Amino acid sequence: MAIADIRIETERLLLRLPRAEDFDRYAALHEDAEATRYIGGCLPRAAAWRKFLQMPGAWMVQGYGMFSVVEKSSGAWIGQLGPWRPEGWPGNEIGWVFMREAWGRGYATEAGRAAIDWAFATLGWDEVIHSIHPDNAPSQALARRLGSHLRGPCRLPPPYADAPSQCWAQTREEWPARQPPACWPTRYIRQNSDAMPTVYGLRASGNCYKVQWLLGMLNRPCRWIDTDSTTGATRTPEFLALNPNGKVPLLVLADGRRLAESNAILCYLAESTPYLPADAWQRARTLQWLFFEQYSHEPYIAVARFIRRWLPADHARQAEVPALIERGGRALDVMEQHLAAEAFFSGGAFGVADIALFAYTHCAAEGGFELSRWPRIGAWLERVRAQPGFVPMSA
Repeated sequence: MAIADIRIETERLLLRLPRAEDFDRYAALHEDAEATRYIGGCLPRAAAWRKFLQMPGAWMVQGYGMFSVVEKSSGAWIGQLGPWRPEGWPGNEIGWVFMREAWGRGYATEAGRAAIDWAFATLGWDEVIHSIHPDNAPSQALARRLGSHLRGPCRLPPPYADAPSQCWAQTREEWPARQPPACWPTRYIRQNSDAMPTVYGLRASGNCYKVQWLLGMLNRPCRWIDTDSTTGATRTPEFLALNPNGKVPLLVLADGRRLAESNAILCYLAESTPYLPADAWQRARTLQWLFFEQYSHEPYIAVARFIRRWLPADHARQAEVPALIERGGRALDVMEQHLAAEAFFSGGAFGVADIALFAYTHCAAEGGFELSRWPRIGAWLERVRAQPGFVPMSA
């Protein structure tokens, strides 16, 4: 394959070589002080042009470089991500920079996983690193989502030698995506896509996260269609024809059968697996917590998170938050009491009730809950994160 023909497609993104048409957006990114805070700061357009040409040059000389990342739905250039090793660099890097409009949508995680897989499979790299400023918390969080760990301080070559940097890394053996997990970019799924289920969901939604996580633990690939309820995507005639209730997640099987409601989907997917007890009593106890999550937990903890995270500070619904925190705190009290006697919520073992309760409990701080009040819940959250195949929630 000629270098110019190299491209990677994921569910939402196209990763391809840089083109001249990308430059206007690239220059705009380099005028944004927040987006460029940890990569040298803002640049005037002429200097940005010279920097822009580094990547096409790297592709021609080294045979690899960072990809231009393009949002498939709009065709817009949203950033750069990919392999990169200038002279004197501390290792084979997968680096990134994105326009602020692309932040918080899971794009960097989606593109990063595809690029790491490509680097190991195509370039034959034995490890990848990410050189990250110690204060750059979002990039550190992304490195963790990609499976990398903090190795320690590293030194970059001039003119970056005086800038503090830490090395995050993982080896080929540590790379957790050697077999494609659920909802993996379709470019890497080997199974027949016509036989896969489809999930309509919003990645930042706890209810949708439950389904994505369980599919990942079961290693069941799916076709994921991002459906943003906050922008009206669930109220279109096309979506209402699939789910008249106008909500996500929605599971559509290959034969056309459809199932809504996150906890119903969990029970269907977990049937005949360790995550849903076969014993009638233990299954009923699991269902008890699933009903609790939807009736006594999610309406307060998830709604407080929605108001504080997505609505303006002066929105009238901000007045609801104190009452939501009070009612949500009662739900957390009930969970704390249960955890005094048992380690999990799914009939004595980890399972679908833990997945359901974890989804909004682990991010309850975004809704104003001080989780340190419930130490047993804190310990349970760590036990859940330690489960094999744990899938973190997209930002």
